[in-house]
Parts: sequence; C-alpha cells; structure tokens
Amino acid sequence: MTIQHKKIINFYDRRILFNKYRKNTPSVIFIAGLGDSHETWKKVQDRISDETSTLSYDRAGIGRSQDVAVPRTCCDLVEELSELLQALDVEKPYILVGHSFGGLVARLYTSLYPLDICGMVLVDAAPEYKELAYEKVLPENLLAGNREYFE
Repeated sequence: MTIQHKKIINFYDRRILFNKYRKNTPSVIFIAGLGDSHETWKKVQDRISDETSTLSYDRAGIGRSQDVAVPRTCCDLVEELSELLQALDVEKPYILVGHSFGGLVARLYTSLYPLDICGMVLVDAAPEYKELAYEKVLPENLLAGNREYFE
C-alpha cells in the first residue's frame, strides 16, 4: 500500500514544499536542477511510487518553498536535505536521483553520508567545474545567486 503526502511544512524558519510516497522499500529522493521545482520529477515520481518510496521537494526559494535571506553553499543544501529527510522520517537507505545541479548535491550528499545511500542516478548532472562556464554566459544578477551554491 502506498501512502501519499503532499504539503508544505514549517522547517526551521521557513516553509518547504514536499511530495512523498511511502512504502517499505529504499527511498528514492529526487533532487531537481538549479532553478527547477519538484514538479520536474512529477511524471517519474508518479510512475515509480507504485513500486517504491519516493520524495521530491522544493529547495528554499524554489517553487512553493519560502526563500532564505542568506546565501547557501552546496554543503548547506546537503545539510538542509539531510535534516529535511530526518524531519519527515524518510526511511533509509536512500537512492538519490539528481538532475543537472541536483547531481552536484547528490554527489556531495553521497560523499558525506555514504552509509545512508544504496544507489545514485545522475541525469545530465552538472560537473563541479561547471561554475566556470556559467561565468561566461549568465547575466551578473544570476551569477550572484549561482555563486552561493558553489562557495
């Protein structure tokens, strides 16, 4: 039996939206790209949630989740995800699925919490050096927001 929860919770001092399906299987955690919301994963999540537990979420400042006032690094995003998974009582082990920038978050999460992970899927994941290319093509106002993730 699959149980679905889609709601916004208060997490620290902000609201975070998540979509969770729960079964007694490894939990597949979907991590969207830099400016993408959890909706990026909707079709995939809906299809595989019949077979396994899944969770997608909107990072702070994305989709329907509240923004934060301070810049955050990729390490901060990993810690926020780890704490969110604990707060939502998402069962380990996790299979992380990261798209684009979400691939950076997935790889760093796996290196910091290897015992929590039983698999990882990278979908067109951004390499760590990608920030250098962004410097050449993004307008300055977007670069400032982009830098917070990589510092």
